[in-house]
Amino acid sequence: MSFYLSQFITYFLLPAFLSGLVFSPLQPRSYQRQIVISLLAIIAGSAFFLLLPWRQKWILLIASIALATYLLVILYAVWALLTKRVEQLYTSKGFSLFVYAIVLLIFFCAAYFWTRISQLSMLSSTSVINTEMVLNALMPVLGFIMVLLISFSLQSVFKLSKTTRYLLIIGFAVMAMLPLSGEWMLVMIKLNTRLLAVLNLSYIAKVNYYIWAYPYVVLLCFVIMLGYYRRTQVLSAINITRATTDAVERRLALATQQRRQGRFKRLLSLCIVLFAILLWWDLVASKPVERGPATTVQLADDGAIHLSFQENQLADGELHRFSWVSSDGKAVRFFVIRHNPEQSKYGVVFDACMLCGDAGYAKEGNNVICLACGVHIFIPSIGRKGGCNPIPITNWEQTDKEIIISEKALEEGLRYFDDVVSIEVIDPVNGEKLINTKAQYQYQYGNKAYFFTTKTSYEAFRDDPLAYIKE
Repeated sequence: MSFYLSQFITYFLLPAFLSGLVFSPLQPRSYQRQIVISLLAIIAGSAFFLLLPWRQKWILLIASIALATYLLVILYAVWALLTKRVEQLYTSKGFSLFVYAIVLLIFFCAAYFWTRISQLSMLSSTSVINTEMVLNALMPVLGFIMVLLISFSLQSVFKLSKTTRYLLIIGFAVMAMLPLSGEWMLVMIKLNTRLLAVLNLSYIAKVNYYIWAYPYVVLLCFVIMLGYYRRTQVLSAINITRATTDAVERRLALATQQRRQGRFKRLLSLCIVLFAILLWWDLVASKPVERGPATTVQLADDGAIHLSFQENQLADGELHRFSWVSSDGKAVRFFVIRHNPEQSKYGVVFDACMLCGDAGYAKEGNNVICLACGVHIFIPSIGRKGGCNPIPITNWEQTDKEIIISEKALEEGLRYFDDVVSIEVIDPVNGEKLINTKAQYQYQYGNKAYFFTTKTSYEAFRDDPLAYIKE
Protein backbone atom coordinates (compact mmCIF):
# COMPACT_ATOMS: atom_id res chain seq x y z
CA MET A 1 0.00 0.00 0.00
CA SER A 2 2.76 2.47 0.95
CA PHE A 3 4.62 1.61 -2.27
CA TYR A 4 1.88 2.93 -4.56
CA LEU A 5 1.39 6.10 -2.50
CA SER A 6 5.09 6.91 -2.09
CA GLN A 7 5.89 6.24 -5.76
CA PHE A 8 3.01 8.44 -6.89
CA ILE A 9 4.31 11.28 -4.73
CA THR A 10 7.87 10.72 -5.97
CA TYR A 11 6.88 10.97 -9.64
CA PHE A 12 4.13 13.61 -9.47
CA LEU A 13 5.06 16.06 -6.71
CA LEU A 14 7.56 17.91 -8.88
CA PRO A 15 5.19 18.11 -11.92
CA ALA A 16 2.39 19.31 -9.62
CA PHE A 17 4.65 21.96 -8.07
CA LEU A 18 5.70 23.18 -11.51
CA SER A 19 2.14 23.19 -12.79
CA GLY A 20 1.11 25.32 -9.83
CA LEU A 21 3.82 27.85 -10.65
CA VAL A 22 2.87 27.85 -14.35
CA PHE A 23 -0.86 28.15 -13.60
CA SER A 24 -0.50 30.90 -10.97
CA PRO A 25 -0.51 33.93 -13.35
CA LEU A 26 -3.41 32.55 -15.40
CA GLN A 27 -6.55 34.70 -15.32
CA PRO A 28 -9.28 33.76 -14.71
CA ARG A 29 -8.03 30.87 -12.57
CA SER A 30 -9.79 27.49 -12.96
CA TYR A 31 -8.96 24.67 -10.55
CA GLN A 32 -11.51 22.38 -12.21
CA ARG A 33 -9.71 22.58 -15.54
CA GLN A 34 -6.39 21.86 -13.87
CA ILE A 35 -7.87 18.77 -12.18
CA VAL A 36 -9.42 17.51 -15.43
CA ILE A 37 -6.28 18.13 -17.50
CA SER A 38 -3.98 16.50 -14.92
CA LEU A 39 -6.27 13.50 -14.47
CA LEU A 40 -6.71 12.93 -18.21
CA ALA A 41 -2.95 13.19 -18.72
CA ILE A 42 -2.28 10.61 -15.99
CA ILE A 43 -4.82 8.19 -17.46
CA ALA A 44 -3.47 8.69 -20.98
CA GLY A 45 0.17 8.26 -19.92
CA SER A 46 -0.59 5.11 -17.95
CA ALA A 47 -2.67 3.66 -20.81
CA PHE A 48 0.12 4.46 -23.28
CA PHE A 49 2.52 2.33 -21.27
CA LEU A 50 0.11 -0.51 -20.50
CA LEU A 51 -1.41 -0.92 -23.98
CA LEU A 52 1.65 -0.57 -26.18
CA PRO A 53 4.26 -3.33 -26.42
CA TRP A 54 7.45 -2.82 -24.47
CA ARG A 55 9.95 -1.10 -26.73
CA GLN A 56 12.99 1.05 -26.04
CA LYS A 57 11.85 3.41 -28.79
CA TRP A 58 8.71 4.31 -26.80
CA ILE A 59 10.81 5.20 -23.76
CA LEU A 60 13.02 7.30 -26.01
CA LEU A 61 9.96 9.04 -27.47
CA ILE A 62 8.41 9.89 -24.08
CA ALA A 63 11.75 11.02 -22.62
CA SER A 64 12.30 13.24 -25.66
CA ILE A 65 8.82 14.77 -25.35
CA ALA A 66 9.37 15.42 -21.65
CA LEU A 67 12.79 17.00 -22.20
CA ALA A 68 11.41 19.20 -24.98
CA THR A 69 8.49 20.26 -22.76
CA TYR A 70 10.70 21.23 -19.84
CA LEU A 71 13.08 23.03 -22.18
CA LEU A 72 10.12 25.00 -23.54
CA VAL A 73 9.11 25.85 -19.96
CA ILE A 74 12.61 27.13 -19.24
CA LEU A 75 12.65 29.27 -22.39
CA TYR A 76 9.23 30.69 -21.49
CA ALA A 77 10.42 31.53 -17.96
CA VAL A 78 13.60 33.18 -19.23
CA TRP A 79 11.60 35.23 -21.75
CA ALA A 80 9.09 36.22 -19.04
CA LEU A 81 11.94 37.43 -16.83
CA LEU A 82 13.44 39.56 -19.59
CA THR A 83 10.27 41.13 -20.96
CA LYS A 84 7.81 43.53 -19.40
CA ARG A 85 4.94 42.54 -21.66
CA VAL A 86 4.30 39.13 -20.15
CA GLU A 87 1.49 40.42 -17.88
CA GLN A 88 -0.51 41.35 -20.96
CA LEU A 89 -0.64 37.69 -22.00
CA TYR A 90 -2.09 36.34 -18.76
CA THR A 91 -5.71 36.96 -19.80
CA SER A 92 -5.32 35.87 -23.42
CA LYS A 93 -6.76 32.61 -24.74
CA GLY A 94 -3.50 31.69 -26.42
CA PHE A 95 -1.61 31.83 -23.11
CA SER A 96 -4.27 29.65 -21.47
CA LEU A 97 -3.91 27.02 -24.21
CA PHE A 98 -0.12 27.15 -23.84
CA VAL A 99 -0.37 26.53 -20.07
CA TYR A 100 -2.88 23.71 -20.53
CA ALA A 101 -0.63 22.02 -23.12
CA ILE A 102 2.43 22.30 -20.88
CA VAL A 103 0.64 20.78 -17.88
CA LEU A 104 -0.88 18.04 -20.05
CA LEU A 105 2.51 16.99 -21.43
CA ILE A 106 4.25 17.17 -18.04
CA PHE A 107 1.69 14.91 -16.36
CA PHE A 108 1.44 12.59 -19.39
CA CYS A 109 5.18 11.88 -19.39
CA ALA A 110 5.33 11.56 -15.59
CA ALA A 111 2.43 9.06 -15.72
CA TYR A 112 4.24 6.95 -18.32
CA PHE A 113 7.38 6.59 -16.18
CA TRP A 114 5.34 6.15 -12.99
CA THR A 115 3.35 3.30 -14.54
CA ARG A 116 6.58 1.65 -15.66
CA ILE A 117 7.85 1.48 -12.08
CA SER A 118 4.58 1.15 -10.12
CA GLN A 119 3.74 -2.48 -11.06
CA LEU A 120 0.00 -1.89 -11.38
CA SER A 121 -0.49 -5.56 -12.27
CA MET A 122 0.45 -6.40 -8.65
CA LEU A 123 -2.28 -4.36 -6.95
CA SER A 124 -3.38 -7.63 -5.34
CA SER A 125 -1.81 -11.03 -4.82
CA THR A 126 -5.05 -12.63 -6.07
CA SER A 127 -7.25 -12.17 -9.11
CA VAL A 128 -10.34 -11.25 -7.09
CA ILE A 129 -11.32 -7.87 -5.70
CA ASN A 130 -10.35 -7.79 -2.03
CA THR A 131 -9.38 -5.27 0.64
CA GLU A 132 -5.74 -5.27 -0.45
CA MET A 133 -6.63 -4.41 -4.05
CA VAL A 134 -9.06 -1.64 -3.03
CA LEU A 135 -6.54 -0.04 -0.65
CA ASN A 136 -3.73 -0.21 -3.21
CA ALA A 137 -5.97 1.29 -5.90
CA LEU A 138 -6.97 4.15 -3.59
CA MET A 139 -3.37 5.12 -2.86
CA PRO A 140 -2.75 6.89 -6.22
CA VAL A 141 -6.06 8.73 -5.73
CA LEU A 142 -4.92 9.93 -2.31
CA GLY A 143 -1.54 10.91 -3.76
CA PHE A 144 -3.25 12.84 -6.57
CA ILE A 145 -5.28 14.83 -4.06
CA MET A 146 -2.25 15.70 -1.94
CA VAL A 147 0.02 16.82 -4.80
CA LEU A 148 -2.79 18.93 -6.28
CA LEU A 149 -3.29 20.63 -2.91
CA ILE A 150 0.38 21.67 -3.10
CA SER A 151 -0.21 22.95 -6.63
CA PHE A 152 -3.36 24.89 -5.68
CA SER A 153 -1.65 26.54 -2.71
CA LEU A 154 1.01 28.00 -5.01
CA GLN A 155 -1.77 29.74 -6.91
CA SER A 156 -4.03 30.91 -4.08
CA VAL A 157 -1.97 31.21 -0.88
CA PHE A 158 1.50 32.39 -1.84
CA LYS A 159 1.84 35.78 -3.49
CA LEU A 160 5.11 35.26 -5.32
CA SER A 161 6.87 38.05 -7.12
CA LYS A 162 7.44 37.71 -10.84
CA THR A 163 11.18 37.13 -10.40
CA THR A 164 10.76 34.52 -7.65
CA ARG A 165 8.10 32.61 -9.59
CA TYR A 166 10.06 32.32 -12.82
CA LEU A 167 13.36 31.54 -11.09
CA LEU A 168 11.59 28.68 -9.30
CA ILE A 169 10.14 27.49 -12.62
CA ILE A 170 13.61 27.47 -14.20
CA GLY A 171 15.22 25.72 -11.23
CA PHE A 172 12.65 22.95 -10.90
CA ALA A 173 12.39 22.44 -14.67
CA VAL A 174 16.16 21.89 -14.78
CA MET A 175 15.88 19.46 -11.87
CA ALA A 176 13.10 17.55 -13.66
CA MET A 177 15.30 17.26 -16.74
CA LEU A 178 18.15 15.53 -14.88
CA PRO A 179 16.63 12.01 -14.54
CA LEU A 180 14.98 12.35 -17.95
CA SER A 181 18.32 13.13 -19.58
CA GLY A 182 19.81 10.08 -17.86
CA GLU A 183 16.93 7.94 -19.12
CA TRP A 184 17.33 9.33 -22.62
CA MET A 185 21.09 8.61 -22.66
CA LEU A 186 20.58 5.09 -21.32
CA VAL A 187 18.07 4.24 -24.05
CA MET A 188 20.37 5.70 -26.70
CA ILE A 189 23.17 3.44 -25.47
CA LYS A 190 20.86 0.40 -25.58
CA LEU A 191 19.79 1.25 -29.14
CA ASN A 192 23.29 2.12 -30.30
CA THR A 193 26.11 0.65 -28.23
CA ARG A 194 28.69 2.77 -30.10
CA LEU A 195 27.49 5.73 -28.01
CA LEU A 196 28.87 3.99 -24.92
CA ALA A 197 32.22 5.70 -25.47
CA VAL A 198 30.59 9.12 -25.90
CA LEU A 199 27.92 9.31 -23.17
CA ASN A 200 28.85 9.56 -19.49
CA LEU A 201 27.75 6.43 -17.62
CA SER A 202 28.61 7.97 -14.25
CA TYR A 203 26.23 10.86 -14.92
CA ILE A 204 23.46 8.46 -15.99
CA ALA A 205 23.84 6.36 -12.85
CA LYS A 206 23.80 9.36 -10.51
CA VAL A 207 20.81 11.23 -11.93
CA ASN A 208 18.73 8.04 -12.07
CA TYR A 209 19.74 6.91 -8.58
CA TYR A 210 18.96 10.21 -6.86
CA ILE A 211 15.42 10.48 -8.21
CA TRP A 212 14.25 9.63 -4.68
CA ALA A 213 15.68 12.96 -3.46
CA TYR A 214 13.70 15.22 -5.81
CA PRO A 215 10.40 15.23 -3.84
CA TYR A 216 12.36 16.09 -0.68
CA VAL A 217 13.86 19.11 -2.47
CA VAL A 218 10.36 20.21 -3.53
CA LEU A 219 9.00 19.84 0.00
CA LEU A 220 11.99 21.66 1.48
CA CYS A 221 11.36 24.57 -0.88
CA PHE A 222 7.68 24.50 0.03
CA VAL A 223 8.51 24.59 3.76
CA ILE A 224 10.77 27.60 3.20
CA MET A 225 7.92 29.33 1.38
CA LEU A 226 5.61 28.45 4.28
CA GLY A 227 8.07 30.01 6.70
CA TYR A 228 8.13 33.18 4.62
CA TYR A 229 4.31 33.16 4.47
CA ARG A 230 4.12 32.87 8.24
CA ARG A 231 6.54 35.74 8.77
CA THR A 232 4.98 38.10 6.24
CA GLN A 233 1.29 37.14 6.37
CA VAL A 234 0.44 35.33 9.60
CA LEU A 235 2.55 37.33 12.03
CA SER A 236 1.60 40.61 10.36
CA ALA A 237 -2.08 39.70 10.70
CA ILE A 238 -1.55 38.95 14.40
CA ASN A 239 0.15 42.32 14.91
CA ILE A 240 -2.64 44.15 13.07
CA THR A 241 -5.26 42.42 15.25
CA ARG A 242 -3.43 43.44 18.42
CA ALA A 243 -3.06 47.03 17.25
CA THR A 244 -6.70 47.48 16.18
CA THR A 245 -8.98 49.09 18.75
CA ASP A 246 -12.22 49.53 16.81
CA ALA A 247 -14.53 46.57 17.52
CA VAL A 248 -15.70 46.07 13.92
CA GLU A 249 -12.25 46.42 12.42
CA ARG A 250 -10.84 44.13 15.09
CA ARG A 251 -13.35 41.40 14.20
CA LEU A 252 -12.39 41.75 10.54
CA ALA A 253 -8.69 41.66 11.41
CA LEU A 254 -9.23 38.63 13.64
CA ALA A 255 -11.06 36.80 10.83
CA THR A 256 -8.15 37.51 8.47
CA GLN A 257 -5.67 36.32 11.10
CA GLN A 258 -7.57 33.07 11.72
CA ARG A 259 -7.93 32.43 7.99
CA ARG A 260 -4.20 32.82 7.42
CA GLN A 261 -3.33 30.77 10.49
CA GLY A 262 -5.68 28.02 9.31
CA ARG A 263 -4.07 27.95 5.86
CA PHE A 264 -0.60 27.82 7.39
CA LYS A 265 -1.50 24.96 9.75
CA ARG A 266 -3.22 22.92 7.03
CA LEU A 267 -0.35 23.31 4.57
CA LEU A 268 2.24 22.57 7.25
CA SER A 269 0.30 19.43 8.19
CA LEU A 270 0.20 18.41 4.53
CA CYS A 271 3.99 18.85 4.30
CA ILE A 272 4.53 16.76 7.42
CA VAL A 273 2.29 13.99 6.06
CA LEU A 274 4.13 13.98 2.72
CA PHE A 275 7.52 13.92 4.45
CA ALA A 276 6.34 11.08 6.70
CA ILE A 277 5.09 9.00 3.75
CA LEU A 278 8.34 9.40 1.82
CA LEU A 279 10.54 8.77 4.85
CA TRP A 280 8.53 5.71 5.87
CA TRP A 281 8.99 4.20 2.44
CA ASP A 282 12.67 5.12 2.03
CA LEU A 283 13.80 4.17 5.54
CA VAL A 284 11.45 1.36 6.53
CA ALA A 285 9.01 -0.11 4.03
CA SER A 286 11.37 -0.31 1.04
CA LYS A 287 14.07 -2.15 2.94
CA PRO A 288 14.41 -5.79 1.88
CA VAL A 289 13.18 -8.51 4.19
CA GLU A 290 16.04 -9.65 6.39
CA ARG A 291 16.77 -13.05 7.83
CA GLY A 292 16.00 -13.11 11.52
CA PRO A 293 18.40 -14.48 14.13
CA ALA A 294 18.63 -18.20 14.71
CA THR A 295 18.34 -19.87 18.09
CA THR A 296 21.39 -22.04 18.79
CA VAL A 297 20.53 -25.61 19.75
CA GLN A 298 22.66 -28.54 20.88
CA LEU A 299 22.43 -32.29 20.72
CA ALA A 300 20.96 -34.09 23.70
CA ASP A 301 22.52 -37.18 25.26
CA ASP A 302 20.73 -39.38 22.73
CA GLY A 303 22.49 -37.62 19.82
CA ALA A 304 19.42 -35.71 18.64
CA ILE A 305 17.90 -32.26 18.95
CA HIS A 306 14.62 -31.99 20.85
CA LEU A 307 12.40 -28.98 20.09
CA SER A 308 9.56 -28.60 22.57
CA PHE A 309 6.31 -27.22 21.13
CA GLN A 310 5.60 -25.32 24.33
CA GLU A 311 9.06 -23.87 25.05
CA ASN A 312 9.69 -22.81 21.45
CA GLN A 313 6.07 -21.80 20.70
CA LEU A 314 6.19 -23.80 17.49
CA ALA A 315 2.41 -23.89 17.13
CA ASP A 316 2.01 -20.13 16.56
CA GLY A 317 2.38 -20.35 12.78
CA GLU A 318 5.57 -18.25 12.66
CA LEU A 319 8.90 -19.25 11.16
CA HIS A 320 11.16 -20.54 13.96
CA ARG A 321 14.82 -20.57 12.91
CA PHE A 322 17.49 -22.65 14.64
CA SER A 323 21.22 -23.18 14.24
CA TRP A 324 23.21 -26.29 15.05
CA VAL A 325 27.02 -26.21 15.07
CA SER A 326 28.62 -29.45 13.94
CA SER A 327 31.80 -30.91 15.43
CA ASP A 328 33.87 -29.20 12.69
CA GLY A 329 32.39 -25.76 13.46
CA LYS A 330 30.06 -25.42 10.50
CA ALA A 331 26.71 -23.80 11.37
CA VAL A 332 23.68 -25.56 9.93
CA ARG A 333 20.50 -23.46 9.91
CA PHE A 334 17.04 -24.96 9.77
CA PHE A 335 13.53 -23.81 10.59
CA VAL A 336 10.20 -25.20 11.70
CA ILE A 337 6.84 -23.80 10.66
CA ARG A 338 3.29 -24.99 11.18
CA HIS A 339 1.45 -25.65 7.93
CA ASN A 340 -2.06 -24.90 9.06
CA PRO A 341 -3.46 -23.49 12.33
CA GLU A 342 -6.17 -26.14 12.28
CA GLN A 343 -3.78 -29.08 11.86
CA SER A 344 -0.67 -30.22 13.73
CA LYS A 345 1.42 -30.64 10.61
CA TYR A 346 4.83 -29.01 10.40
CA GLY A 347 7.48 -28.28 7.85
CA VAL A 348 10.99 -29.05 9.11
CA VAL A 349 13.54 -27.88 6.55
CA PHE A 350 17.04 -26.53 6.07
CA ASP A 351 17.21 -22.76 5.76
CA ALA A 352 18.63 -23.12 2.26
CA CYS A 353 17.52 -23.72 -1.30
CA MET A 354 18.94 -26.03 -3.97
CA LEU A 355 18.61 -23.21 -6.52
CA CYS A 356 19.52 -20.10 -4.53
CA GLY A 357 21.95 -21.31 -1.88
CA ASP A 358 21.99 -20.47 1.82
CA ALA A 359 20.54 -16.92 1.72
CA GLY A 360 17.66 -18.33 3.73
CA TYR A 361 13.98 -17.53 4.11
CA ALA A 362 11.84 -15.07 6.02
CA LYS A 363 8.16 -14.84 6.84
CA GLU A 364 6.37 -11.62 5.91
CA GLY A 365 2.67 -11.52 6.62
CA ASN A 366 1.21 -14.81 5.44
CA ASN A 367 4.07 -15.56 3.05
CA VAL A 368 7.44 -17.24 3.36
CA ILE A 369 9.90 -15.56 1.00
CA CYS A 370 13.17 -16.80 -0.46
CA LEU A 371 15.63 -14.00 0.37
CA ALA A 372 17.79 -14.72 -2.67
CA CYS A 373 15.20 -14.49 -5.44
CA GLY A 374 12.09 -13.12 -3.71
CA VAL A 375 9.84 -16.07 -4.60
CA HIS A 376 6.83 -16.51 -2.31
CA ILE A 377 6.53 -20.05 -0.95
CA PHE A 378 3.16 -21.67 -0.29
CA ILE A 379 3.47 -22.55 3.41
CA PRO A 380 1.67 -25.96 3.23
CA SER A 381 4.21 -26.99 0.57
CA ILE A 382 7.19 -26.40 2.87
CA GLY A 383 8.78 -29.78 3.46
CA ARG A 384 8.37 -30.94 -0.13
CA LYS A 385 11.11 -31.05 -2.72
CA GLY A 386 11.19 -28.95 -5.85
CA GLY A 387 11.46 -25.42 -7.15
CA CYS A 388 12.60 -22.79 -4.67
CA ASN A 389 11.21 -24.72 -1.72
CA PRO A 390 13.51 -25.09 1.30
CA ILE A 391 15.50 -28.34 1.32
CA PRO A 392 13.56 -30.88 3.43
CA ILE A 393 15.12 -32.55 6.47
CA THR A 394 14.58 -36.28 6.38
CA ASN A 395 14.20 -38.71 9.29
CA TRP A 396 12.76 -36.33 11.86
CA GLU A 397 10.07 -37.34 14.30
CA GLN A 398 7.06 -35.62 15.81
CA THR A 399 5.52 -36.56 19.16
CA ASP A 400 2.75 -34.93 21.15
CA LYS A 401 5.25 -32.67 22.94
CA GLU A 402 8.23 -32.15 20.64
CA ILE A 403 9.99 -32.48 17.31
CA ILE A 404 13.10 -34.68 17.28
CA ILE A 405 15.87 -34.32 14.66
CA SER A 406 18.79 -36.72 14.63
CA GLU A 407 22.42 -35.64 14.21
CA LYS A 408 22.69 -37.72 11.05
CA ALA A 409 19.74 -35.89 9.51
CA LEU A 410 21.33 -32.53 10.33
CA GLU A 411 24.69 -33.57 8.92
CA GLU A 412 23.00 -33.90 5.54
CA GLY A 413 22.76 -30.13 5.56
CA LEU A 414 26.49 -29.49 6.00
CA ARG A 415 26.95 -29.29 2.22
CA TYR A 416 24.44 -26.43 1.92
CA PHE A 417 26.06 -23.91 4.30
CA ASP A 418 29.35 -22.02 4.40
CA ASP A 419 29.27 -20.24 7.77
CA VAL A 420 31.90 -21.54 10.19
CA VAL A 421 32.01 -20.85 13.94
CA SER A 422 35.29 -20.83 15.85
CA ILE A 423 35.23 -23.82 18.21
CA GLU A 424 37.68 -26.21 19.79
CA VAL A 425 38.16 -29.39 17.76
CA ILE A 426 40.30 -32.50 18.10
CA ASP A 427 42.93 -33.70 15.67
CA PRO A 428 41.53 -37.16 14.72
CA VAL A 429 45.04 -38.60 14.35
CA ASN A 430 46.95 -37.53 17.48
CA GLY A 431 44.03 -36.40 19.66
CA GLU A 432 45.40 -32.90 20.29
CA LYS A 433 43.02 -29.96 20.65
CA LEU A 434 43.04 -26.87 18.40
CA ILE A 435 40.80 -24.07 17.10
CA ASN A 436 39.24 -24.97 13.77
CA THR A 437 39.55 -21.50 12.24
CA LYS A 438 43.26 -21.32 13.14
CA ALA A 439 44.25 -24.77 11.91
CA GLN A 440 46.99 -24.83 9.26
CA TYR A 441 45.89 -28.18 7.88
CA GLN A 442 42.36 -29.18 6.91
CA TYR A 443 40.87 -32.05 4.97
CA GLN A 444 37.33 -32.42 3.65
CA TYR A 445 35.89 -35.91 3.74
CA GLY A 446 32.28 -36.48 2.87
CA ASN A 447 30.24 -33.59 4.24
CA LYS A 448 32.62 -32.89 7.12
CA ALA A 449 35.90 -31.02 7.57
CA TYR A 450 38.74 -32.36 9.74
CA PHE A 451 41.55 -30.28 11.25
CA PHE A 452 45.12 -31.19 12.13
CA THR A 453 47.89 -29.80 14.30
CA THR A 454 50.76 -31.11 12.16
CA LYS A 455 51.47 -31.96 8.57
CA THR A 456 52.21 -35.55 9.61
CA SER A 457 48.69 -35.96 11.02
CA TYR A 458 47.22 -34.40 7.91
CA GLU A 459 49.06 -36.75 5.56
CA ALA A 460 48.21 -39.81 7.65
CA PHE A 461 44.53 -38.97 7.58
CA ARG A 462 44.59 -38.16 3.87
CA ASP A 463 46.10 -41.54 3.07
CA ASP A 464 43.51 -43.52 5.06
CA PRO A 465 40.57 -41.45 6.42
CA LEU A 466 38.48 -44.44 7.51
CA ALA A 467 41.21 -45.48 9.96
CA TYR A 468 40.62 -42.36 12.04
CA ILE A 469 36.92 -41.62 11.62
CA LYS A 470 34.81 -42.74 14.53
CA GLU A 471 31.24 -43.52 13.60
